[in-house]
Amino acid sequence: MNKYMVEILKEMCKRVGGNYDRIVFSENEWWRVYSWTEEEEADFKVWFEEYLYNNTRARKELTTCGKSKKCIKQAVSEFLLQYSWRYR
Repeated sequence: MNKYMVEILKEMCKRVGGNYDRIVFSENEWWRVYSWTEEEEADFKVWFEEYLYNNTRARKELTTCGKSKKCIKQAVSEFLLQYSWRYR
């Protein structure tokens, strides 16, 4: 896993009081370990969009987006379809 993905997953863990080092992200249902509200996910989404917008290397490594906010928002939404906690 690249360092940008690790940073993003650590942020997700931090937001739910989770321990990144104790989650086996290669397991099929790792996302069931913690949960968050829709509001918490929305707040994370804003953080993630800003992270990609302001971090050129992360954006190039994780997306095909330039500095297009529309493309970044779409990339974050797609990420959250695959990598998100379940809802409370």
